[in-house]
Parts: sequence; C-alpha cells; structure tokens
Amino acid sequence: MEQKKQTIHLVRQVLKARQWSEESAKGALHHANADLDRDVSARDSIVERVEQNTLALRDAHGSGGARLDLDQIQRLRAWQGHSEAALLSAQSTVDASNIRVDDAREQLGSLVSERRVLQTLQERLVDRVASDEARAQSRLVDETFAAGLSHKQDETHGTR
Repeated sequence: MEQKKQTIHLVRQVLKARQWSEESAKGALHHANADLDRDVSARDSIVERVEQNTLALRDAHGSGGARLDLDQIQRLRAWQGHSEAALLSAQSTVDASNIRVDDAREQLGSLVSERRVLQTLQERLVDRVASDEARAQSRLVDETFAAGLSHKQDETHGTR
C-alpha cells in the first residue's frame, strides 16, 4: 500500500509538470494565432492596395482623359511585379504561420490528452488505496470482533 501511495505522489508530480507544459503550450498557441492574424492582415493590406491601385488605374484610363505612355506602362509593370512578389511572400508567411498554429494546436491537444490520462490514473490509484485501506480496516474490525467473541466464549465455558 505504501508503494501505491508513492506512485500516487509521483503521478501527481508528473501531472503538475504536464499542467505547466499545457499552460506553456496554450501560450505558444496564443502567440502563433496572434502571428497568424498579423500575417493575414499584412497580406490583406497588400491585396487591398493592389485592388485600389488597379481600380484607380482603370478609372484614369477608362475616363478617356489619361493616356498611358511607355514609361508609365513600364513603371506599372514593375510595380505590378513588385506587388505580386510581395503578395507571394506574404502568402508564404501566412502559410508558415498556419503550420505553426497547427503544430501548436497539435502539441496542446497531445498535452491535454496526456494530462487526462494521468488524471484518470491518479483517480484509479487513489480509489485503489482507499479500497485497500477500507479492506484492511474491515479485516482489523473483523479480527477484533472475532477475538472478542472468542474471549467471551472462553469466559462462558469456564476455560479461563
């Protein structure tokens, strides 16, 4: 029984360590989500800027008043290439952030699962120890009662 109590103590210590790890994993998930939100916002900002500039260019060109010369077309192509590269870079950053969020979520899920298993183990061990103690107490009461009966029977039969 003493060994079971030591095992319970060890399980509690491991459970505390898992709970700390779980809290750390929650923090990591929170930071990963914040990074993802920031990266998505940056990507969306680039997309919005490209859409606004494209609309402004269409409006200027479509009104008939503005004609584009060769220099403007070259600058527009260079800007468009730069914007596409920035958008690709932002999208790859978002993808990497999504991977980090998924990894953090998976790590947290694993730690939560381990903690639940340890809690179940601890509960079962505590129940076993309580059951063993109750059985030992019952056995002691039975032995005491039996000894008392034996003693009374010896007195009534005059063997004492």
